[in-house]
Amino acid sequence: DDYEEGVFTVTSDVASGTLTVNTGVDTLKYTKIGQEVFIHGMVEFSAASTPSGAWHINGLPFTNTNTGSSGGEKRSWQLATVLNTSSDVDPGSPLGWVEANETRISMYLSGINAGATMNANYLDTGSMVMISGNYITES
Repeated sequence: DDYEEGVFTVTSDVASGTLTVNTGVDTLKYTKIGQEVFIHGMVEFSAASTPSGAWHINGLPFTNTNTGSSGGEKRSWQLATVLNTSSDVDPGSPLGWVEANETRISMYLSGINAGATMNANYLDTGSMVMISGNYITES
């Protein structure tokens, strides 16, 4: 099997407003074994200007696969803990997933509002996201 380790730099985008990643806390680590990519690290936001709507963490080192017979087989779930939010994230817990053919993590809430997009208005300067997860690539 193919084995590779490395680091990658991320950015973020939001549906409305801006959310700037701190360039001192924008690098995550990855390990690729065969077609499975494991990622982990932390991202911090250095500036926020009225962010709202859907938000993403961009720049994964490999594109997620598009194989599988259903959406669940094409999506990879990530554990994402969000700290220093502008208000309580309730109800639900933050999580991320990587859609088929994507190189970004889309942020959602699990729990009562399962599948609901996590609104970027929870984020502010100093908010942090700790990420740990894996996904499958065709590479």
